[in-house]
Amino acid sequence: MARRFDNSPISKVEDLSSGGLRIPAALTRTGVLPYQGIDGRTVLEYRPPEEVFHADSLASLRGCTVTNLHPKTPVSGSNWREVSRGHVGENVRKDGTHVAADVLIHDPELVGLVRNKRRSEISGGYDCVIDHTPGVTPEGERYDQKQTKIVYNHVAIGPPNWGRAGKTCALRFDSDGHQIHEGQKQMA
Repeated sequence: MARRFDNSPISKVEDLSSGGLRIPAALTRTGVLPYQGIDGRTVLEYRPPEEVFHADSLASLRGCTVTNLHPKTPVSGSNWREVSRGHVGENVRKDGTHVAADVLIHDPELVGLVRNKRRSEISGGYDCVIDHTPGVTPEGERYDQKQTKIVYNHVAIGPPNWGRAGKTCALRFDSDGHQIHEGQKQMA
């Protein structure tokens, strides 16, 4: 079993009556991602569609805890109150090569960081089983090993250019790139 952290961007923002935010997001994606091996070298890991979009993997994202950056240890009953800043909605689904869902943020500090676009990219914290057989994707991209049986623990929100999965895995603020201002309700 291997533990991984992948990153993605945040779109249209809805203010919640509780003071929080609901934001559509690309949570993760398929493809080849670089990881640092224990020996310091870069290892290319393939995240095939049949694993990323597997029903069990998608189900593990529904209601998943949202954190501000990655916690030092996986989210559990003993640290949830300390690290939880919100949760992923129930509308987890395939969206092209990405997994999309609404992210609900309840913590005022993280709401402020998101409004100021100091937090925008998404990084999933998850466990997976590694198949060490190298290969080539159907698109012709070489990889060293493949991720299987992906089960999410949390979804972290971090600063721009933070995520391993790239800028496409992020909060989707809006299609026009408008800034979000305190007290301004964003319409979908």
